[in-house]
Parts: sequence; structure tokens; C-alpha cells
Amino acid sequence: MAAPPHVQLPKPSRVTANHQDALTPRDRPPVPGLWTGVTGVASRAICGILMTKKKTRDHVQYAALPIRHGEGGRLRVMLLTSRDTRRWVIPKGWPMRGREPSEVAVQEAFEEAGLVGTIVSKHPIGSYHYEKQLSSNRGILCEVIVYLLLVERQLDKWPEKAVRETQWFDPADACNLVDEGGLAEILRRMTDPGAGTGP
Repeated sequence: MAAPPHVQLPKPSRVTANHQDALTPRDRPPVPGLWTGVTGVASRAICGILMTKKKTRDHVQYAALPIRHGEGGRLRVMLLTSRDTRRWVIPKGWPMRGREPSEVAVQEAFEEAGLVGTIVSKHPIGSYHYEKQLSSNRGILCEVIVYLLLVERQLDKWPEKAVRETQWFDPADACNLVDEGGLAEILRRMTDPGAGTGP
């Protein structure tokens, strides 16, 4: 993501004390220090834009959207509960040193849901954003890159089994259970014939 172009703030006229009286009433700041306050607000606004872009760029996670074919060949997707808020989510996690994004997605599917399977395509099926809560009053904006995982089986034991629930859903039902609009849209697309085959 390219950084925004440099913004040059306008500067006040450079005048000495001896030339202050030469300014007309219209030129003079109505309140001492007004210019400093205005430029300070503008600077903070620009910094806010840069920080927001940095948040989106730096906080990226990779996720697996688990799928399988149920009775009659109907497509099913798995959701699991988050550890803290018990919301319906999909397995996801932070980048891992030495691993490709799709490999991270496979690892998270194992750790969080005990799933074993194959990534359908090296290309992600989509992405969405959500706010990850780090504490009661602090959160960060995360972008989640989603890969489709064709599930072969679910193990009897896995690292986070005791703190999560897993369940298979019809995609049309799953999209109404998740909180993130972007994830709901990805699930909604899964109801189309041929969805999930990857590029």
C-alpha cells in the first residue's frame, strides 16, 4: 500500500516584532496562538490518516474457511466460537516465520478446530476486516486474508478443543451468524454453484 503523498501545511507569514504593526486587522490572528492550534489539529488529522493506513497494512491475519460436501453433495462450512466473546468465527491467526499464508491457514484450522485438509487454491477466496480487542478499552484493526480449506477429517483431540465449539452449517445460515460483514459476504458467495473451486 503506497504511503499518502507528502502534505505541505501552509505557514504563517514570517514577521518580526517590528513589523507586527504593519499587519492589517484582517491579517492579524484574532487570538494569540490561534495558528499553532489550527496547524496542530491539521497535523494530528494527517497523523491519524497515516496511522489508520499503517494499522491496516501491519495487522494482517490469515484464515481458513473450512468446507465439505454433506448429504446429497450439499456444501457445508464450519464455524467455531471465539475464545473470549463466543462469537461464530473461522480459524485465523498471525503470520508465522518461514510459512506461506496458506500454510498458516492450515495450521490455524488444526489448532483451533482439529481439522485436516487441503487448501483448494493458493489464491485467497477473499478478505475482510474486523477489530481485534486487545483489552477492554483497546483494539486494533485487522485485515483477514481467507483461504478455502477442503476438509478431509476432524481429529478427536486438538490444542484448543476445550475452549471452542465447532459446528457445520449451510453457507446461507452461516452468513447470518457471523458479525463481520465482509465474512458474511464471502459466505453468501458460497451459496452460488461452483463457489469454492478457486481461480
